[in-house]
Amino acid sequence: MIQVAKEDVLKGLKKCKRLAKQALLASNLTDNPSYWNSQAESRRETYDFLMKSIEEKGLEETYLIASENYSKLNRIDLSSDPVKAGQKQAYEMFFTIIGKGYSTAKVEEYQSSPSIVVG
Repeated sequence: MIQVAKEDVLKGLKKCKRLAKQALLASNLTDNPSYWNSQAESRRETYDFLMKSIEEKGLEETYLIASENYSKLNRIDLSSDPVKAGQKQAYEMFFTIIGKGYSTAKVEEYQSSPSIVVG
């Protein structure tokens, strides 16, 4: 069981979004600015999506959506796709914020019996 307050999750995601913005600004200093710019922007957009979903649907439903989306990303070669790589990183950070280490093997378990208690 996970006990986490919606507000705490939103605060964590906002901090992650700020870090992604910093990465976006620093992307021009890398050896592959286009890749890192796209990856950082994708993280920001995913954090926005998660925050909006939490506000509209709640934490439990957002968790299920994120689990499904993350599972789909694991079926793709992310090495050359900065957008998908950024999404994956953002979802992993979301799972960390809510206190769940994440692995593909656990997706079905969590989808069939979510155990998030919103405080």
